[in-house]
Amino acid sequence: MTDRQMRRFLASAAVVAAITASAGVLSASAANPRAPAKDRFTATAAATGGRLGGYRGAATLSLYPRHGAATRRLKITVIGGICRAAKRCLRLSGTLSGTIKEQPAKPDRGQTFVIGAAGTLAPLGRVSGSGGGQGTGFVHAGHESLWLSFAGQGGRVSMTGESGRVPAYTAP
Repeated sequence: MTDRQMRRFLASAAVVAAITASAGVLSASAANPRAPAKDRFTATAAATGGRLGGYRGAATLSLYPRHGAATRRLKITVIGGICRAAKRCLRLSGTLSGTIKEQPAKPDRGQTFVIGAAGTLAPLGRVSGSGGGQGTGFVHAGHESLWLSFAGQGGRVSMTGESGRVPAYTAP
């Protein structure tokens, strides 16, 4: 193979690699779109039972509720934060499916909701659980709150989270 043929081959291989990489990014983003700020929570987690009792960690929870009635289908993704030098680090990851149900609203207090979900949450394995949250009320901007508890054969984990700043009367 001449030098000229080698350069052409390498150039075409680079183009193919770039196209393949961009297709992978597009398919990954289409399969798991980024949740809006009102549905993205920074959470802390604590294991309260099983072999992971006493472990703590941080995670990002993204809620993907469907549009519709007061009770809607819901997908939750959990991406564990990186543990620095912690010895009892709990790094959760997984996907859960369930429902989110609006509760009767109270004036100026924000929408409350109840969540029930089940799925796989590493390192616990198959889990089911429940929790809820509180949307923002009559404020210029605030933070939604979220609390969840999951249990499975690997133990029990409780999580509490807060959204970034969102406008008044925001709820998932």
